[in-house]
Amino acid sequence: MWSGQDLRGRSILVCAEQGLGDVIQFSRYLPRLAEAGASVSLLAPDKLHEILRGLPGKIRLISAVAPDGRFDFRCALMSLPHLLGANLTNIPLSIPYLAADPRLVVEWRQRIGLHGFRIGISWQGNLWHGGGAIVGRSIPLIEFQPLSQIPGVRLISLQKNLGVEQIAQLPAGMIVETLDDNFDAGPHAFADTVALAEHLDLIITCDTSIAHVAGARGRPTWIALKYVRNGGGCSRVAGAHGIRRCVYSGSKGAASGAQCSARWRLS
Repeated sequence: MWSGQDLRGRSILVCAEQGLGDVIQFSRYLPRLAEAGASVSLLAPDKLHEILRGLPGKIRLISAVAPDGRFDFRCALMSLPHLLGANLTNIPLSIPYLAADPRLVVEWRQRIGLHGFRIGISWQGNLWHGGGAIVGRSIPLIEFQPLSQIPGVRLISLQKNLGVEQIAQLPAGMIVETLDDNFDAGPHAFADTVALAEHLDLIITCDTSIAHVAGARGRPTWIALKYVRNGGGCSRVAGAHGIRRCVYSGSKGAASGAQCSARWRLS
């Protein structure tokens, strides 16, 4: 295991862990290993390889270790910040570090057009390892209604799977544009999201992988976090990418805070 030894001329296998968003967030540290002189291989789900090919440092992406594969060191991806001595003053900020397919970028520009103020929204994350949803992480879609009433604003759904059923329950006058079933349905995770994000003026999302994707592309992003009184708040995503935090409170996730037309409070 690697614990900080000299990496010049050595090879290291970094193993991805946790969710897809965590892999995206912490992959920003891989170029630091390359800068230290290492030959770096990342063991990660194959479906992330397409967007991770944008990482600098000639990172080798693999989905399995060959039987004869040999490495000088191994390390867990989420251990890199600690092992590299990361703090709030030296978080890698070489953004963007995810790759966008130029063909898809053009395609999504044509499909959604450039009229209006385009806000991509995501309001619910996946279940945690097959269990229940993380308490307080998701937002009822209806909480976006004040934003939908601002003249010129277009709400565009980035939601997949869980949570999309709420679109059919929207009240009259609240419009959320939806994309077809082929959106991010291919073998490459987030390929469409990364391309579409290039044409969004703002992305507002709960604490889920969309926040990491948007931040890693350097797109203007607000992350909505449940307000915890006397607590530090869920700032792990916001601090990581320079994303602005948008706080909501209440037992049912009702938006609150400073007076504004959208009833969201920035912190």
